[in-house]
Amino acid sequence: MSLYGYQFGSEPPAEEPDDGNVPGNSNEDTIPTGEDDGNDEDDSEEETPIGANEPGVFAHEVLDEIEEIIESFRDGSMSKGVATFNIIECIDGADTTPVARHTALDYYVDTLDRIQKQLDQQNKRARAVTDAWGRRGDGRSDRTGQTDLSSRWSDGPSRSSQQSSRRRNTNPGNSKFDDKLSSFGSQFDCTDSERRERSDREKGRRTEKLDVTRLPWHGRETLDQELGNPSCIRTRKLLELFGRDYAEVKRQIELSGTAPVGFPFDQWDNIIRCKAVNLDVILSSLHHVGAPKENVGRIGHTE
Repeated sequence: MSLYGYQFGSEPPAEEPDDGNVPGNSNEDTIPTGEDDGNDEDDSEEETPIGANEPGVFAHEVLDEIEEIIESFRDGSMSKGVATFNIIECIDGADTTPVARHTALDYYVDTLDRIQKQLDQQNKRARAVTDAWGRRGDGRSDRTGQTDLSSRWSDGPSRSSQQSSRRRNTNPGNSKFDDKLSSFGSQFDCTDSERRERSDREKGRRTEKLDVTRLPWHGRETLDQELGNPSCIRTRKLLELFGRDYAEVKRQIELSGTAPVGFPFDQWDNIIRCKAVNLDVILSSLHHVGAPKENVGRIGHTE
């Protein structure tokens, strides 16, 4: 029995030196001799890339290119969007299964996210350190500036006082002008101090504002405001409105053309401040308290 010219149990036939064909083969098939005869060019040209025909495996060139993209994103020479787009192009161009491409894309996108998170944390720590040093430096500069300013102002009055004293000595006629100037400056000083005191009082009022809900009669007062006399409720609201600025309310009453004629002006202050009025003063200004003195006159025979 023979197979491709081989005889089981016997030596294979000798090769011809000229063409290497096996004699006695009717099909004229050739058997590779293991020697390089120069006819295997097609095999070398059709050699496939590493992993190209293996499912789920990427070629080394693709992996190296993706690693370069990731390093470019890590060192800041490439943005995250551009890196993701380039990775997608590399994966789509690879000769592998769709499942492998999807898995690789998820892995590299997660890698970019981790790198981005690390970069954000580093930037945050760097900003915190920079802000801390900046505040410390500002504190030093403020203290230095205050020291220089205080020393400058401490030197300033002495020099100005010396110059003013020299002017007084050399120009006696300017003493009145200097006095007026000093009094004018003192007025501004008083105004500033009064302004500071007023702001302190206002600040104190803001911090010490009374919480009316903690008053013991707040519950009954709330119920009375809801179920009380409408006239009393309106009067209470008017008094609260007057209490915002008593002086302005009095000025508006004084300038009003509809205010009661003959009503004592000093009693308006008691009304807008929710105080008792002096009825004697009011009635005496509107009516005669005693009988008016009669004057008798004559016109001819008529008395």
